[in-house]
This record gives sequence, structure tokens and C-alpha cells, in this order.
Amino acid sequence: MGQRERQTRPAKPANVVSIADLFEGLESPTGHVLYPLYGNGHTGIEYVTRQTPAERLVVTFSDYGSLNIHAPGYAEAFLLKRGFDVLMLKCNINNWFQDLSREQLQETFAQLPAYQDVLTYGSNMGGYAAMYFADAVGARAAIAMSPQISVDPEIVPFDPRWSGDGARIEFQHEPLAKVLHETNAVHYVLFDPKNPDKLHVEMMLAASDHVLPLPLPYTGQPVGVALPEM
Repeated sequence: MGQRERQTRPAKPANVVSIADLFEGLESPTGHVLYPLYGNGHTGIEYVTRQTPAERLVVTFSDYGSLNIHAPGYAEAFLLKRGFDVLMLKCNINNWFQDLSREQLQETFAQLPAYQDVLTYGSNMGGYAAMYFADAVGARAAIAMSPQISVDPEIVPFDPRWSGDGARIEFQHEPLAKVLHETNAVHYVLFDPKNPDKLHVEMMLAASDHVLPLPLPYTGQPVGVALPEM
């Protein structure tokens, strides 16, 4: 893919005080149907919709340590209550979804009806995936809480927190920095600037003008633990 023209960084949305503000959804009744769409032994993809699909879809990714593919998807109830359909990616291993390519996700996404608006959403490991796969599903925006630009020790030698996972993972993805340099989506990154997550975000900002940092000091890792909406 050719080098794209660098653009002005998006403006910070006004009056953002919670995760709910970023989604701007509406309360809606229950009555959803779950469709399993993909599985490779470690990663599964499920789709939740109504009899009449919503106009908006959120693609979510399970976070670090959430290793039960049969459990509800990340933020599933939160999003369904606000009127979104949800495409949920779950895994039973902490591998930062390295076993799934963007092309494989695109093939699965092609099975869905057309949506007026698509977002990706995840935390920690899932936040990385929300950013990495955003363009694969044509997302307008990615919402990533405490994401890593990588857990490869060769790329982030300053951060030993996931060095054990990084040492055993067979990395298949393109570097996230390259993906961000070419992205068309806006990437909202919520993070605590008082821990090493700040260094990951600085690398993201160096790669792309489409990354919008939303620092939340002293909220920890991941920041979602401190947000009552989650």
C-alpha cells in the first residue's frame, strides 16, 4: 500500500466524560440472536443482532485473561443495551489475536448486512486488536483502552509486563505502527499516562495523525477497571 498523505490530528470530542459518551447509543429492548461465524481452535467470532439489524455495529475483542470463548463477548451487554449490533472476537489464549489475519476477518465481516456506522472496541490486548483490525472492517473509529503497540520484546524492550507472553507468541501481524500510518479510521486511545502505557501511546502518535490520546491519570492498567460503565 502506498504512503498516504498525513492529515491534521482529529479534534478531541467535546464533553467526553465516560465510555458511553463515545458510543452515543440509545437504550433499546432485548430480543437478540447469536450467530457463530468463525473458529480456528483459539479464536472465535460471533455475531449478535436483532430480527431487524441495527444501523450501527461495534466489533469487540476480548481482553487479556478473558479466555472463555463461550462467555459473553467484551462489553456485549453494554453495547446491546445502547442499540448496537455486535460482532465479537473471543480467544482462549493470550496471543493478541496473532492467529487471525485481517483478510480472514474481512471474509467473516462480508457475511454481515451493510451498516451505516462501524466501530471497533477493546481493552488491553483487545485494544491492540481494535486498532489493528479497524480498517479491515471499514470502521469509522476504534476505541482502545490501554492498548499496546506491541508485546514483542524487540519492539518494546522498555515494557517487561508481557515479556513472558511476547516470548512465546509467533507474531504474524504487520507492525501496528505501519497499520496506523495507513489507517483511515480515527483511533481514540484511553490510557493512564502514569505508567508505561504512555510510551506505547507515544509510539502510536509518532506513527499516525489519526491517533487521538485521551489520558486518564491514575486509572491503572487497563483504564476500564476504573470506569463504572464497564
